[in-house]
Amino acid sequence: MISHLQSDGQHLNPEHPGSCTRFILERFGTQAITLVNFGMSQLQLGFDFWKRQGVFRHIDVLQFNLREAKLFFSDNLDARRPLPSIVDTLRREHLTAIITLDRFGALGVHRALTDSVIIAWPAVEGFDVKDPTGAGDAFAAGVMSYLCEHDRVTPGAFQSAIEIGRIWAGRACSSMGAVGECPSQVDLREFTRSLEIDRRRATEVRIPHHAREIISLLDIAFQ
Repeated sequence: MISHLQSDGQHLNPEHPGSCTRFILERFGTQAITLVNFGMSQLQLGFDFWKRQGVFRHIDVLQFNLREAKLFFSDNLDARRPLPSIVDTLRREHLTAIITLDRFGALGVHRALTDSVIIAWPAVEGFDVKDPTGAGDAFAAGVMSYLCEHDRVTPGAFQSAIEIGRIWAGRACSSMGAVGECPSQVDLREFTRSLEIDRRRATEVRIPHHAREIISLLDIAFQ
């Protein structure tokens, strides 16, 4: 998993921005499943920059929150792209990605499912939501906990991983702060059982045309 690397920023590395992430991906990207959650230094370089670097072929899963996705995919930092347009770009570029939406759940697209969008509804029923801080990190940890047991990110494994990430993110919301409590495997299993009824409608796979109105509403609600 690759996340925030300050040394990739143009302000610290003006001659070779992004070189640290590119080296890691080229050196190790084929040895394990790779999830990338860019930090601000990498996000500010933008989608077109990373596409020119050719790094996407080494990335199995990209993860953003909505604010990060709007920054990453916008040419003009003052005119952030709408969420439906971002989803269209991900599908067109055949990327596998997750966009977390805080209390509204998450969206997923898979490179092999260009005609589908995965909508993961938030796991907020059956417990008190105390603080969403750290939910995105917990989501990524849940996703990787599942994917690391697989050789590749198939569409089925991707959807199952999103379901796990959804549960871990919900568990993170049940305590205060990003590191207020680190649940054990037993805690996570008990929390999962408490959501058993809700899991039947945890995720939906929709064709983009049918998902577009929902995605647009989520974009508006998140603002």
